[in-house]
Order: sequence, then structure tokens, then C-alpha cells
Amino acid sequence: MSTQATTPTDTAVTARRTFLKIPGTAGFRFGVVLLVAFVVLAIFAPQFAPFDPYKQSLLARLKPPVWAGGTWTYPFGTDAFGRDYLSRLIYGTRISLIVGLGAAAIAMLIGVTMGVIAGVFGGVANRIVNFIISVRLALPSLLLALAILNIAGSGVVIVVVVLALTHWDRFAVVMRTTVRQVASQDFVTRARAMGASEGRVIRTEILPNVSSQIVIIFTFEMAQCILAAAALSFLGLGIQAPEPSWGLMMSEGRSFIGVNPWLITIAGFTLMLLVLAINLVGDGLRNLIAPKERT
Repeated sequence: MSTQATTPTDTAVTARRTFLKIPGTAGFRFGVVLLVAFVVLAIFAPQFAPFDPYKQSLLARLKPPVWAGGTWTYPFGTDAFGRDYLSRLIYGTRISLIVGLGAAAIAMLIGVTMGVIAGVFGGVANRIVNFIISVRLALPSLLLALAILNIAGSGVVIVVVVLALTHWDRFAVVMRTTVRQVASQDFVTRARAMGASEGRVIRTEILPNVSSQIVIIFTFEMAQCILAAAALSFLGLGIQAPEPSWGLMMSEGRSFIGVNPWLITIAGFTLMLLVLAINLVGDGLRNLIAPKERT
């Protein structure tokens, strides 16, 4: 009986068909492409931006976008200070991603640490962590952030820290429950019986089995931090002028919403696209790297 060799082309086709059958991959691919586009814009902002985002020109103020009767010199028009709106939008991508990544990373470090401590050691440690989580959940995130920023001041670094301090609870809640389940498995018991220290058990047995949940929570918290940063800037306590923050751009356009609504709608639509991209990636990762029990 003859056998037919599998060619690289056949393997690629099979892999592609398998990938297409995974639930949610269409949205996942769209989210990845969109997110990569935003990342490229953020990294190469000086190359993509046609003008200096901070340069003012009172002679060119409030130019409409090209689809509303403007010119291709300013495709997205200009703001009330004559600054090119497209350039500020591109540089705003960099600020949004820095704030989202930084805040989510610090929140992950805090929340995962607390969740692992509560899940592994239990007892008094679990009760203390549970009390801290309950206190945090009892405080409204946005109001707490506004209060801290009103006292500590504003700026990118301060906004990142404040958002991290108000978005770690989801990491802690999920990790506490998940780590407790993993810590009760036989392979963890065997590792302890063989003399492994708690630190080694956490590093080699527990964290690798909860990493998928961490990645998924990270993507959604990153999106929430970007939205929260835009809201804080819109309210005047986040990123301050003249930085090209999307929330600040929408806030500056409020006075002209009747005659130039694009000053708010363009930045708002861009913010929606970035958050949508991150959420689609997170939802796709949930399907692609769903946690599997270790045998």
C-alpha cells in the first residue's frame, strides 16, 4: 500500500483551516491587525505625523477636515490653537499606549502578588487580602483617581501610578481563586513532598498554570486604563496641556461642538477603535490560550 508524503503546503493549509475553526478568530485577527497598526503609529509617530503636534498657528486655527471642506494640508483639520489635528492624534496614540501598558503592568504586579499570597498560604493571609480587596471594591475607581490626582498633581507618570492603584483588584480576585485551585492539585502536592520550597512551587508549578488568565486579564485592564486616562484628561485632572492626549483633545473641543463637532468625534472614534482592538485581542486570547489542566 502506498503512502502519500505530506508537503509543507498541505501542512500550512491544514494549520490555516484549524485556525479558522477556532471560535472568535476572525475578530481576533482584526483586533491584532488594528492593534499592530496603533503600535506602529505610536513607535514611528515622528515619521507619520505631518507637523509638530505642539506647534501653534493662529492663522490656521479651526480648519475643517478635508471631508468637510478643508484642504489636504490639514487632512483632519486644526484645533483652536491652529495645531494639526492629525499629528496630535498620532502622538496621542503613543501616550494612550504608554499609559495603558504601564498602568496595567503595575496593576498586574500588585494584584497577582496579592492573589498568589492569598491562594497559596490561605488562613490569615487570605483574610487580610480579602479585606484589602473588599476595601478597594467599596471605593469608586474614577472618584478615587480624581481625589488622588487633585492632591498629587498630574502628569503621565502620576496618571499611570494612580490608574494602577485603582485597577489591580481584578487580578487579585481571579488569581486568589485560581491559585487556590491549582495549589490543591496533585502535582503541587508532589512537588512539596519532594522538598521544593514555596517559592519554587510558585515559580515552577503555580504561575505557569495561571499565566493564561493573567494575559487575558491584562488585555482587558489595559483597555480600561486607557479609557480611564481619557476620562481623567477630559475632566481636567489627567494628562495636561499641551500634551496630545485624546481625552484632553475632546475636552478642548467641547466649546466648539456646535460648529466643529469633529474636534470631539475624531478623537472619540479613535479611542473607541483602540479599545475595541485591545478587547478583541483579549477575547481571542481567551479562546486560543484557554487554561488547560495539567496532568
